[in-house]
Amino acid sequence: MRPLLLLIFLTFILNIPSSKIHAQTFAPVGSYWCYHGSSDFFTPASVEMAKWTDTVRSEKDTVVAGINCRKISVHRRELQINSSDTFHTIANYYVYDNIDTAFVYSPTVQQFVPLYIFSAQEGDTICLPVPFPEFTDNITSYCFVISEVETELFDNVPLKSFYTRTLIAPADTTSVSLGLFEDYTAGRGNHGKYTERLGGTWDNVNGLFPTLSRHNPTFNEQRKRKEWGLPGGKLSRYSDAENSIILTQFSCDFIGQQSVGIETVASSHPIMIFPNPSPDYLTIRTAVNFSTPVNVTLTNITGKQVRELPLPAGKSEVTLYLKGLSQGIYFLRVSGGNFNYRQKVVVQYDR
Repeated sequence: MRPLLLLIFLTFILNIPSSKIHAQTFAPVGSYWCYHGSSDFFTPASVEMAKWTDTVRSEKDTVVAGINCRKISVHRRELQINSSDTFHTIANYYVYDNIDTAFVYSPTVQQFVPLYIFSAQEGDTICLPVPFPEFTDNITSYCFVISEVETELFDNVPLKSFYTRTLIAPADTTSVSLGLFEDYTAGRGNHGKYTERLGGTWDNVNGLFPTLSRHNPTFNEQRKRKEWGLPGGKLSRYSDAENSIILTQFSCDFIGQQSVGIETVASSHPIMIFPNPSPDYLTIRTAVNFSTPVNVTLTNITGKQVRELPLPAGKSEVTLYLKGLSQGIYFLRVSGGNFNYRQKVVVQYDR
C-alpha cells in the first residue's frame, strides 16, 4: 500500500499552488555545488582520460510554466589529458521544492516533474519520470526501492540520506539511477543514494539528476554523459546560507593537477547566445572582438554537426538560422585558436 500512497501523494503535490510552498530547502538562491570527475573512474587505463569540474549555482527566483522556482546554472570546465585544451559549457535548469519533494522542469514534457522524495521511508518503492530522457536512451521512467534511510555527517553537518536500489530485469545492462551498476557476491545491482539539500551522493558518481547507468561502461558512453551537461562527478563542496560543507581538499576551480580559475576563464571572452529557447534563429554576440576568425558550429545530441558558420575577425555578432531543424536540444560551440566555448541551446516551437 505504501508505494501506491506515494504515487497519490505525488499527484496531489504537483497541483499545489507555488504560492503555498514552504521556505526553500533544496537549491535555495545563493547555494552552490562543486563536482570533480575523471573518466579514469569509468574506463580502462589504456584509454585517454579526461577530467572536469562542474560548478552549479542557484542564481535567482523566476517563474516557469506558471510556477515560482529557482534558476540553477551549470558551469563546466573539461581538460583532456596530455592536452592544454579546456572546454566551457553552460546549462540552465529550473527547480523548486514543495512540502518534502524537490521538482525539476523537464523540457521534454514541458512541466515540472518530481526529482527527490525526502519523506520516503525504508522499504518504499518509488516510481518517477526521467526529467531528461533524451540523455538516457529515451527511458522515460524508473523505479527504485529505498533500501535504507540514514542520518549521516557531511563535514559535521547531519543530513538525511536515502539509499536506493533501482528495479531492473536480470538481463538489463542499462538503467536510470542515482548511482551505478556494481558487482556483489550475491549478484549485480544498481545502487545509488540521495541526500537532503545535496542531491545525489553515491560515491564518485554524484549528480543533481538521475543518469543512464551501464554495466561495464565505455569511455564514449561516459563522455556522452559529460558532454550533455548533466552535472556530476564527486561532490567536493556545497554551500548555502545555513551550511558550508567541504568534502575534499579541491577548490571549485581545480581540474586534474592544475587550477584553471573557472570564473576568470569563463569571463575572459563573455558570449551571449539568445534567444534560448528559440524557434528560428540564434544570435551569438561577443563582448569583445576576436583578433582571429572563430568558428560557430551546432551539433545535435548524437554529435552530428547540423549548422556551421564563421565569425570573422573583428566582428562581434553573427546570426545562426535554425529553419528545418527538429525541436530539441543542441550544443553550440564557438572555437578558434586556444578558445573553446560550448553551450546547450533548445529549438522549441511552442514558446
